[in-house]
Amino acid sequence: MESPSGQRETTPETHPTQGVYLSSETITHIINTLVPGCQILAIDPLEHGRSFNNRIYFFEDTSVNDLVLKLNGKFFDQTKSENEVSGLSLFEYFAPEIPAPRVLAWSDSKNFVIHKLTVAGTVTTKELDISSEDDGQLQGWILMTRLPGIPLSTLNLDTETDLTAVAEQLADMVYRWRQSLPAWATAGNLKCSLPLPHGTKNQDAKSVEVAGLHISSSSYMPGFVVNLTVEPITTQLQYYRVRLETRLQKLQELDVFSENRDLIPRIQKFITIQLPKLGISKEQKHFFLHTLRPFSPQRLDFVGRPHEDLLVSLTLNSQGSSLNWDEFVNYSVANEGDWPDAFYEAYLSRLEACGMNTPRKGIEEQYWREATSLARLEDNIAPWWLENVAHGNKDPNTRRTYRSQKK
Repeated sequence: MESPSGQRETTPETHPTQGVYLSSETITHIINTLVPGCQILAIDPLEHGRSFNNRIYFFEDTSVNDLVLKLNGKFFDQTKSENEVSGLSLFEYFAPEIPAPRVLAWSDSKNFVIHKLTVAGTVTTKELDISSEDDGQLQGWILMTRLPGIPLSTLNLDTETDLTAVAEQLADMVYRWRQSLPAWATAGNLKCSLPLPHGTKNQDAKSVEVAGLHISSSSYMPGFVVNLTVEPITTQLQYYRVRLETRLQKLQELDVFSENRDLIPRIQKFITIQLPKLGISKEQKHFFLHTLRPFSPQRLDFVGRPHEDLLVSLTLNSQGSSLNWDEFVNYSVANEGDWPDAFYEAYLSRLEACGMNTPRKGIEEQYWREATSLARLEDNIAPWWLENVAHGNKDPNTRRTYRSQKK
């Protein structure tokens, strides 16, 4: 059986996966404990550069679908796993026709495991001792099924007709989950908890019960570059204020941004005085929709051929409840150029035909202009791609490198 050793020495220190790994012995122990009768034929670590925030291992086995073990990077905590488990569970329950991995088990530490069986099954907990000296640090992990496919970013779509065929299928999937998955009264990541004993009042009246889990929206938003807990975010003004204040906090705390700290008073003044005056901030009531960030070719797998039966399986990593234009804003600002123009135009056209609002039709021009401007401001107050770079080592290519690897 192939060993996953060797990754730990090749990962740059500033990357989230540096020092995050498991030995073959530990991986085999996890699989044998959680999937009885499974015989592992090979352990295939995803090569360096293919995943930025997660250490990923693929398994070939003899008894069930191929599996994936995803370890959180060192800059995250268990809320990242909880968020992804919640999202995958919602997809499995509310939109089973959309191909996505199925969660088998997840953990928030070395020893505590929550084992999820099936949509119709039960959720059980068990202790799993992981004590090998050959393991690196663990910040939570998920064991899930692996769907067939290759990254959409590697697919050679030779004609505009092929691009359109795939773009329209993707748009149909987005429309289906927007129609099927619940909207939330608050913005943030997703969180899940086990049900309280029978007869006990539900711990969160706004949660959705899915296969034995209570899933709800959380104000904790690491998937949205917001790493602190705040009061429930119920308005658009709160939403943007929290995002800007979080980056302002990074500007104040991290030495790598010290040369820009003279901007702090001006940014604080903007947040206090100008932000509430924007049209986008005056909407007081808003439902927040299930959103994937970033929604890019690197996060989608493709099986089939254009114009035939296609399969696009989602990698639901950074997700949560957000404003209905956030996916479009993220593409326009943070991930501009990820999609070929013909692909993206066909994607928008199909969404519009389905009745969804897009930047071209349905989203107010003023809101769109303000949303993209605020996103650019947030992106540049304290750029996330410099947070873990040593002071004085500001390589201008850093962002390009991180964007090409971030997944």
